[in-house]
Amino acid sequence: MNSDYVLQNIVLAFSRLHGSHTGENLANTVYETLTLYDIEQFLGCITMDNASVNDKLCKQLEKKLCTNGQGWKQKDEQARCIPHVLNLAAQKILSVLKAEATILDEVLAEAEGPEILQIKHNDEPESANGNTVSPALRKARKILSKIQASNILGEVLEHECQAIRLIPLKLLLDMKLRYVSQSFLFYLSLILTKFIYFYIYKNYILNSYSVSRWNSTYTILERLLYLRPAIERLTLFEERLSELTLTECDWNMLSSIKDILHSFQDSTTHLSAVQYPTLLLQLPYYELLLRHF
Repeated sequence: MNSDYVLQNIVLAFSRLHGSHTGENLANTVYETLTLYDIEQFLGCITMDNASVNDKLCKQLEKKLCTNGQGWKQKDEQARCIPHVLNLAAQKILSVLKAEATILDEVLAEAEGPEILQIKHNDEPESANGNTVSPALRKARKILSKIQASNILGEVLEHECQAIRLIPLKLLLDMKLRYVSQSFLFYLSLILTKFIYFYIYKNYILNSYSVSRWNSTYTILERLLYLRPAIERLTLFEERLSELTLTECDWNMLSSIKDILHSFQDSTTHLSAVQYPTLLLQLPYYELLLRHF
């Protein structure tokens, strides 16, 4: 924050880490950056996610700073990233409901096959009224994957939206992507030109990774429920989608899952802001979520 009380966001270093990503190695890199700018005495709170290596980083950094007469303490100055904590909690809820995203290539393979995905009701969690949770979302993802795989279905859906005066929102998939190693990306950058590499990385790898987060599930449910009248018309008249027709119970289940995730979406949005301080909001939102659930 400057003298005019305006928050400042400055990148001090973007360092390549050589060797193993150990806490000690990370701490050395952070300490070198602090001493480079001669600001180690001004170090305050460090915000990071819950990776265990970050705890080791702070422990090693405390030793280095204490050795040089600085009073920085890990227990007082290491802050957990609350949006990351909320992400873990939301992912756990989806996992318990068996509503988490599935592997991208498996779903696309099913979408291209002639057979319709058979929904099994065995070992599925049940809601209070006896309706299963997972099949509704699995059918919804199946519908989305088929629409995305077919330009014709996409155009038909757009016409249906126009007929009933709905905005033809783009439907997304919240699919996980199988692990892509950093070494693969490194060798890819050596083989491809810079333009092609960054185009693939930005438009395929980064986008595919980001949709594995829970909030992409919230987004597809929000859009799917908005487009419900058009989706129902589409599944009614398109034979290849007829066996995936969502029942009233299915729609209610999708709406319930969206309502659960809405609390996390709202909290994450406010706690991820960069234009105003968010530390003072952590406990109120934490208490709000505890009361809600």
